[in-house]
Amino acid sequence: MNKKIIALIGVFILGGLLLPRIHLTFTDPAVVAQTNVSHASPEKQTAPVIDLPPEEVYARAAQRLSKSVVNIDTTEQLLRRGGFFEEDQNVERKNQGSGVIIEKSGYILTNEHVVGKSHQSGKDIMVTLQDGRKISGTIVGADQTTDLALVKIDGNDFPAAEIGNPKILVPGQGAVAIGNPFGLKFTVTHGVISALGRPISMEGRIYPDLIQHDAFINPGNSGGALVNLKGQLIGINTLVDQRAQGIGFAIPIDTALRVSDELKKFG
Repeated sequence: MNKKIIALIGVFILGGLLLPRIHLTFTDPAVVAQTNVSHASPEKQTAPVIDLPPEEVYARAAQRLSKSVVNIDTTEQLLRRGGFFEEDQNVERKNQGSGVIIEKSGYILTNEHVVGKSHQSGKDIMVTLQDGRKISGTIVGADQTTDLALVKIDGNDFPAAEIGNPKILVPGQGAVAIGNPFGLKFTVTHGVISALGRPISMEGRIYPDLIQHDAFINPGNSGGALVNLKGQLIGINTLVDQRAQGIGFAIPIDTALRVSDELKKFG
């Protein structure tokens, strides 16, 4: 591995630069009440559909794919052991991220670091669609090595993303990122494809062929969409370099779909 790649790997810290938003809250009723007031979720997030002039290329791309992007909230019940003079406490660990609907039957692609392992007890997953619907989700399968996971929600005729071809991308090409940074649901940013084929390996995770781009992404964007200007899904946003501005990375969608097929078959 050359020195440049080693230097790049050194700037990533799992949990800070992988893009989830994680926090702990004690299940004290007073604390819960305060949390509900200060973090009230907005209701419908649907933007009006309007005719856009041809020059609004970023808005057109976002409009075409935004209904396929979802917000993912996970809540996990944990027991924190007390010390010698302290009682055990029930703790909730919450995590926020994004996902993309890839099949009308309710299959959602996201990052493993957003939802965690499959078959974990005491974990609830809530998926919020752009139209405001909240639907409980189930982890079909998750792979820690590739950092990808497949979530299923019950129902049908969901707005699945149109899939693009990351093989024909070139640096300088326009792109749009859609996700939920810091819980700000359905946020759109734009930029360009900065580079292709970035290999990164860290803490047991392997990212062999990442798309580098400069559309701003932050914690909570993980699992969200990277979109070309045709409104097609080309990547799953996953990493950011916090030393700089505008250095983000996405897993190419062809790689992500291959993994999701395996997860669907084998869990």
